[in-house]
Amino acid sequence: MGYQSRATLLQVQGIAGVREATGGWDFTVIFKEDGTVWSVGANNYGQLGDGTHVDRNPIVFVAAP
Repeated sequence: MGYQSRATLLQVQGIAGVREATGGWDFTVIFKEDGTVWSVGANNYGQLGDGTHVDRNPIVFVAAP
């Protein structure tokens, strides 16, 4: 899917207002200032929280407050 590991911060195009981001092996979960949750990456165990096991790229909406 074109993932790339990085040891430094990177500005992600297409998403703004990020409060916090966390991740695991090949996936990232993003918490925005408006309370919404977004995710991207590998999803073989359902770790993205979108109710599927489909890898996601670009970032997908997961939940609202």
